[in-house]
Amino acid sequence: MIKVEVPAVDGIVGEKNLNDVPKVGGVYLLYSNRGELLYIGKAQNIKQRLTQHFNCHSSDNLQDAYHNISYATYFYSFDPVEREIYETYMINTMKPAWNVEKVFTYRTRRYEEHWYDPEELAEEKRIKEAEFKILKAKVKALG
Repeated sequence: MIKVEVPAVDGIVGEKNLNDVPKVGGVYLLYSNRGELLYIGKAQNIKQRLTQHFNCHSSDNLQDAYHNISYATYFYSFDPVEREIYETYMINTMKPAWNVEKVFTYRTRRYEEHWYDPEELAEEKRIKEAEFKILKAKVKALG
């Protein structure tokens, strides 16, 4: 697989500080309160898109699951082609639970909840928890 250098996080946001998000293009990652990566998306206006996610107003079929979103991270990307590349690459390397489109390297749990071997799932959970600790440290260093 090719290697894409993903930009550093420009911000972290919860439902209460959505006004801090700029109205620019970018890529965003949605997380549960346990730090599980739920979804990766891109938008021309990340403030508007994140507001839709946090307020459960979206055209997709995830509305019943939105209460699981705790926070989001994002980075700016002003070029739509770059956003497309980042989003597709990140979906297939970071393997979020809810993405369905652009999934080429794994089976998303959104539709195949029982696909994972329990041992494999436990190992993946340990890895994600370690990645979450690293992300929290990076966010703390930004703040």
